[in-house]
Amino acid sequence: MQKISKKASILIYSIILSLMLWFIFISISNQININIKQNIEIEKNIDKKNKIDENLKKMTDLLSEIDLEAQKAFWVDYDKIAKNFLEIDSLKNIYDKDIEIELETKNELFELKNGKEIIFYIPPGSSVIINSTWEYLKYDAENMATWIFKNKAQNIEIWNDGIISAEWFFKKIILKNSWWYSKINIIANSYISSPKKYFQVFEKFWKKRLLRQSWFLQIRK
Repeated sequence: MQKISKKASILIYSIILSLMLWFIFISISNQININIKQNIEIEKNIDKKNKIDENLKKMTDLLSEIDLEAQKAFWVDYDKIAKNFLEIDSLKNIYDKDIEIELETKNELFELKNGKEIIFYIPPGSSVIINSTWEYLKYDAENMATWIFKNKAQNIEIWNDGIISAEWFFKKIILKNSWWYSKINIIANSYISSPKKYFQVFEKFWKKRLLRQSWFLQIRK
């Protein structure tokens, strides 16, 4: 009977030891799986960030090319501009629209200190409304289409709401603050060529769109 109980004890100890080793193995395996998943997520996030940065860089270059083209007095290459816009649209969607980049083209806000100026261009068939916090804002516009005939800029003082329309080529708008400090809100019915472009990056999470990052693209040095 004593020998049987020793065998039973050894068997029980063996079972307990096996169970302990099994639990240790499962714990280690789970931890390894968690680490692998974490590493995969980290790599995915790095890949996403790199792709976003890459697309934003390409969009900045394309917008800069449009901006340079808009500044030409003659021989504006509209085919190149149209091609650039198509490429910009393709760069907005990343990973089959899992991530979307939005450019603010309808409503642009600038802060203009005393003595400074902002220059931007609006394409043909477009118009902008300019709202300022002060009434001492000066506006200079040079219509590229009539430059040959006039060869001079118009000087018009803008009050709270000034509406400007473009006819042919790109219309050059120069906003100058002649007194103190102004915040200028430019509302356009289409793209305007400006020094900076505000952008937002959204990532889909189920049915929601989460803001991943936002800032300004530096279009003009």
